[in-house]
Amino acid sequence: MIPVQEKPAPDRFDQAVRQKGLAFLRRMEVAMNQPLPDQIQLEPYWRACLDDLHEAYGGICAYLCVYIERIVGGVSVDHFVAKSKKASLAYEWSNYRLACMTMNCRKRDYEDALDPFTILDGWFQLEFDEGIEIVQRQLADRTVKAGEEELFKSRAKEKGDVKIIDLLSARLDAKTDSYLATLPSLRLNDARISSDMVRQHERMLTGGFYAEINLAYDGAIAQEKNGRPFGIEGLREIQLSKRDVLDDLTAARAQFSTADWKTLLLRSIGIESAGLSERAKDAFLLRMVPFVERNYNLVELGPRGTGKSHLFQQISPYAHLISGDKDPRQHEFSVQLRAFDASKSGAKLGIAILVAMCTALLKKTTRGGLIIIGEINLGGSIEPIHNAITVAEMAVEKGATALLMPVACRRQLFDLSDDMATKVDIQFFTDGREALLKAIQE
Repeated sequence: MIPVQEKPAPDRFDQAVRQKGLAFLRRMEVAMNQPLPDQIQLEPYWRACLDDLHEAYGGICAYLCVYIERIVGGVSVDHFVAKSKKASLAYEWSNYRLACMTMNCRKRDYEDALDPFTILDGWFQLEFDEGIEIVQRQLADRTVKAGEEELFKSRAKEKGDVKIIDLLSARLDAKTDSYLATLPSLRLNDARISSDMVRQHERMLTGGFYAEINLAYDGAIAQEKNGRPFGIEGLREIQLSKRDVLDDLTAARAQFSTADWKTLLLRSIGIESAGLSERAKDAFLLRMVPFVERNYNLVELGPRGTGKSHLFQQISPYAHLISGDKDPRQHEFSVQLRAFDASKSGAKLGIAILVAMCTALLKKTTRGGLIIIGEINLGGSIEPIHNAITVAEMAVEKGATALLMPVACRRQLFDLSDDMATKVDIQFFTDGREALLKAIQE
């Protein structure tokens, strides 16, 4: 996870989502601050703001930190406080997190999930057993809960300062010619803050930003008339605190060469490119194309144990896994991936591979016990098979109940023994389309 800056609600949100949702809750007599009754099914008005949410957060999943393609990427609205826990937040923009469908389903209604709006740099480290305890301890020590305002103020007085996580904003007090900070969680609106700090983080003058704040207390100032004992001594921003940061980022990005961009992208997926050839770099980059290009289908074939399944199943819910098996008879159906360009010339494609890819993309199932034989060349013609009887005998040995072969094999099979002919149902195809139609389970 990375820190995510909360964005303001779009202008049309109140009318398109909030008002409709609140009217529905009133009509169903749902208590606003209570868990949602089991028999109530909320109207998903939040879907009306999905495009706005995707645009506001740049299409980045708040939990997985990857770009979500709007059309095919499984974009969803995650309610950070689950709808079942507090109905009134079901239609509030501040409770929405942009999430891919996979992460949304996994988060469900867990209450101990970290909020991307409040996490800080340095919270995560490789000490897996202790890391979560460190994060939880920091959250407990620095997050002001309802009713704890005076407790944190007291800690600042007794210890001299205290660290909290809060939305920091500031305003100019013309009477004293100074800036005053506001900390909503402590109900403070007159904390001292230096002019240099305001100039350095000027977004606190335009709505504010979340930060880890070092709040100090000065007893001597408290004794003065109209004294303001609380002051901001330091901060570490969680969200962007400068207005021109995007301009600086754009200028810096313009200095990157094509080679620099390749290195950066490869490092983002954990690959160090220093020892890779240009062809190997391009092969890794090709895997990322479906995440930025609409309507792009990428089929990756490779040996077992090279991470193909893990990569695509974990990143995209729209990835379809096609894998062979050592013993196809253990499964309800199988596609024997035979005759896949044995010469490695790139001039031929196995019909079985073609059928497997098409059925996966169509979300269809092939017939049980089916073995497909044949190749198609670049010209679209079906390559002849010269050992059809041997192939049929091997299919029977493998436990196949059906065999799909090119129609040119029909004459060769006149010599197939009667015993073999009764054990397997042999069908023929004239082209790839017919092979697919006959292979699909009805």
